[in-house]
Amino acid sequence: ELGDHLGLARASYQLAVASRAAGRFGESGETAERALENARLSGNRQVEARTGDALCTALLYGPTPAPVAVRRCRTLLSSAARTRLQEANVRSALGGLEAMDGSFDAARDHCSRARATYEELGLRFAIAGLTQIEGEVELLAGDVEAAERTLREGLAILEPVGAGGIQAALLANLLLVA
Repeated sequence: ELGDHLGLARASYQLAVASRAAGRFGESGETAERALENARLSGNRQVEARTGDALCTALLYGPTPAPVAVRRCRTLLSSAARTRLQEANVRSALGGLEAMDGSFDAARDHCSRARATYEELGLRFAIAGLTQIEGEVELLAGDVEAAERTLREGLAILEPVGAGGIQAALLANLLLVA
């Protein structure tokens, strides 16, 4: 009622993150969509970028069919207000989604472009997260050796900092190829 779009965006973002943490990716995506709209209305690009990333994660791991999620991520990618980091985050999700849809060349291209941006920005933790998606792309494409190399790279990045959640996901995928 107060027209506090930034406050609504921040609150909705937190709800989306809580839903994601509970494994409710569909709910997380719906909440992230509302957060993204309010972030845009507020004009706060940082909150918009963070919220867009939350939406893409929900699309990647949630119940939305891959072709529908690909279209939504492509719309986010074409947004005039995007930052380089936001573009890389969307491309990361698109990589996974394109692989689910059987478009492995497109998937690898999105992941490669996201990786290049993360490397330019010095975001090692983002690269570690991306290796989870890259590993899944390679598993879906049937290249077990490439999946193993990529997943081991992510584990090597995370080992010194002990990022348990991502490490567990990488290890779970690595068990599929070992």
